[in-house]
Formats: sequence, C-alpha cells, structure tokens
Amino acid sequence: MEKTVIFNEKRIKLPDFLIEESRIKKYVLDASVVFKWYYKKNETDLYCADILYNFLNSQQYILFAPQLLIYEILNAFRLKEEIKSETIDLIISELYDAIIIIETGKVILRSAFLHARTLNISYYDGIYIALSEKFDAPLITADKKLYQSGKNLPHKVIMLSDFLEK
Repeated sequence: MEKTVIFNEKRIKLPDFLIEESRIKKYVLDASVVFKWYYKKNETDLYCADILYNFLNSQQYILFAPQLLIYEILNAFRLKEEIKSETIDLIISELYDAIIIIETGKVILRSAFLHARTLNISYYDGIYIALSEKFDAPLITADKKLYQSGKNLPHKVIMLSDFLEK
C-alpha cells in the first residue's frame, strides 16, 4: 500500500522518515519520575517508573527534560549517603545519553514564569510545563500538586501512576 496524503488537492507520497517520525511518542519527564529510576526506598509507582525507564533505549519514544532535572536529581541524592559518587557519575552519564536534556533559553524562562504565576506552582515546575508546551509533548510527573495544577492544560500533564493507561 502506497503511503500518501492529500495536500492542496494533490496526492503526495510521504517519505518513510516522516511516517516513522509520526509513530514516535514524545514525553517530557520531571525529576519526581526520574528519581524513582535510581532510588526505590519508600517510593511509590515503581512499576510505572520502571516501564518508562525501559523506554530509554526504544526507538518509539523520545524523552525530554530541562537541565533543571539534573540539578534536582543531584540535590535529592546529596542527602542519600548510600548513593556513592561512582553511582552518581553513572546516573549523570545515563541521563545525558538517554534523555534529550534541554538548556532553557529566554522563551522557556518567560513561559515558565507565566505558567508559575497563572497556575500558582513553583517556577521550577513552570519550566517543565513550558517545555511540555514547546515540544507539544505530555509531561509525566509523580508530583500530585503539579498534576492537579496542570491536568487541564492543552499539552497534558499525566500522573505517573496513570501513564500506562494513556
């Protein structure tokens, strides 16, 4: 079957890369989700987090996060004495290899501020929402407050525990 679309009343053959790209699912991840990949003690929704972790090397998913995620993860591990420096090195490497880490520029920073003010969320959470909006990709979070604040946005905020249902 030929892969075509109608554009301006003409039938156009689609290049294979466009067809494949349309099948790829994009998500923005926040630190509350990624933290669960590396620290299991007293954490919930680990099954969903592990499924998402297994998507890291999949060709069907693109996972984005702001550079802020790295700072938040490292800050959380700062007080976890059982996590050794060598493990931290591996975590940093894996995150940069597996997730597209986005440096925030003026547009994202401004959008994050507006979201933080409008939704009454932290500026940090606003960065995740702004990134989700920019890449037209749902944000996956384990943060119930962030979920409640953003669940009705057009670019969707998905609770980690609901991720497998989507």
